[in-house]
Amino acid sequence: MKKKLWISIGVLITAFSLQANAATYLNQTDADKLSNYINHNSLACMSCHAINQKTVGPAFIDISRRYKNNPQTLSRLTLHIANGSTGVWGSMNMPSNMATEAQAKTLSRLILNLIKK
Repeated sequence: MKKKLWISIGVLITAFSLQANAATYLNQTDADKLSNYINHNSLACMSCHAINQKTVGPAFIDISRRYKNNPQTLSRLTLHIANGSTGVWGSMNMPSNMATEAQAKTLSRLILNLIKK
């Protein structure tokens, strides 16, 4: 029983630490811009993603971290959002036609700006 309790406490501490760490690097102004853009355009992004925690898909902040310093990022991320992708973040697929190409480009820019400079 004690071992399970310690494991549970360890998992909670790790989860809290990861969320606190994500919040440290999160540019809240751009996170708000991203959320507002998604809501204003009635996009379904938040059905599978969240700003700073993994749900069905990766957290937007994790996407920003992964692609931040890649010169081909904007075009690659735009294609993934507009056309979908398979196997980029595990076995779950990103469906296609979730946003227009113009919307996908705006979303990509907003996602890439989530990390504080």
